[in-house]
Amino acid sequence: MVEVIAILNVRSECAAEAEKCLLPLIEGSRMDAGNIFYHCNAVEGKAGSWIFHEQWENQEVLDSHMKQPHFVAFGDAIAPMIVGDLQVFVLGKPVA
Repeated sequence: MVEVIAILNVRSECAAEAEKCLLPLIEGSRMDAGNIFYHCNAVEGKAGSWIFHEQWENQEVLDSHMKQPHFVAFGDAIAPMIVGDLQVFVLGKPVA
């Protein structure tokens, strides 16, 4: 199993436009083979910031997810709006 946390920040003036791009990504990702869960939450009090929490059966299905049309389209649409780097963390074993 692979668990991922990703943090996306866009320019605050692009927040509404970016949020419209999120819906097809979320719906498509939840339908991807090997998806266990896919959550996206806005960061309270920080317009244009979202945290993704995802779980996938294995690395191969995660790699496949990142090649799907809904993922590629989202990346293309959101690229000019992003502030900084998209932060992606693959979680390791839990501590205790």
